[in-house]
Amino acid sequence: MLAIRELYVGLTATAAVSSAAVFWLHFSRFSTRGVRWWALGIFSFFISLALMTLRGMLHPGLTVALSNVLAVCGYLFVWLGIRIYLERPLNKRVVGLGVSTPLLVGGMNVLSLVFPALIPARISLLCLVFILLNLCLVRELFYGTPGRRTAKLLAVNYLINAGFIAFRGVNIWVTGSYDAYYTTGWTTAGYVLWTLICLMVMTLGLMIMMVEDLSNTLSRRAVEDPLTGLFNRRAFHEISPASFGDAATGLLLLDIDHFKQVNDTWGHGMGDEMLTHFAREVGQCLRSGDLFYRIGGEEFVVVLPGMGPCHIGAMAERIRARVETHPLRTSQGTIPLTVSIGCAALTASDPGMSPVLDRADVALYQAKNRGRNRVEVNC
Repeated sequence: MLAIRELYVGLTATAAVSSAAVFWLHFSRFSTRGVRWWALGIFSFFISLALMTLRGMLHPGLTVALSNVLAVCGYLFVWLGIRIYLERPLNKRVVGLGVSTPLLVGGMNVLSLVFPALIPARISLLCLVFILLNLCLVRELFYGTPGRRTAKLLAVNYLINAGFIAFRGVNIWVTGSYDAYYTTGWTTAGYVLWTLICLMVMTLGLMIMMVEDLSNTLSRRAVEDPLTGLFNRRAFHEISPASFGDAATGLLLLDIDHFKQVNDTWGHGMGDEMLTHFAREVGQCLRSGDLFYRIGGEEFVVVLPGMGPCHIGAMAERIRARVETHPLRTSQGTIPLTVSIGCAALTASDPGMSPVLDRADVALYQAKNRGRNRVEVNC
């Protein structure tokens, strides 16, 4: 039989190393949202395990009570970190569960110290709480992270953990040996070994998710305009006409009228504000599948999948009217805003997006020559 105390010592040391690693990540430039709470969660597990390791040297009842509460807090901190990482709101249900669960577990532990007959109920409650918290983590990771393979693997890890806890709870009820829940028995040794694996998987999974998040951020920045958050010129020229299949596709080339005057009169800061305002107003007119790019100073491109030559003019006119009726209102006054738009349609013979952009540019030139604040179509 494996010595339980030695297993706890090894597990505590692993938790200490994991906690230190995650705290280092939190304070490093690789940190991402939610990592602070992951670090606090693993640190809570470390203190909880350290108390269990010292169980024979300290008051057994108080040691177990504090260890249980800290373990529950560890799960809650990890859950909170995952929700923040996934940018999910902290609603009343989450806050209520986070506050009430440690109080409930702590209260039951105190009662069991006074009334030892409540120890079976305490262990049953603890098993139930751990199972529910693990299932909460499974739900967050599995359903809240579409396409993230590492998160799915972590979800499986917590699902196995919930199953192991359920098996331990049932085994203790069958055998009637409640001391075996912490200090003796092959199920306790097995669970401590599994917890060590679970902790390492949790820490490694967090690191991998952070690397994936950083990689995605860098990839997004390479094709994103930092001012407006739209796709940039590089992203536009990476479009393959084949990606639209045989569907009709329209293209709008938009140019803000007299934008240089705004910079000269109001300053470049106000010019940046106008660009972001313009991007928001145009975005209000677009469908969910439309693509929106900023390809130059005041030049923008809208790609309209599934919209042929007969309809792109109407979409362009809708955008023009929206922009004209929504000027930029600032503390310094209202700045008029209009746009000239050139329209063109993608054809089967176009090898890339450059030819259709050139046709739209011809139409835009006509719109400017004919007085601006108008739409011209070149199909």
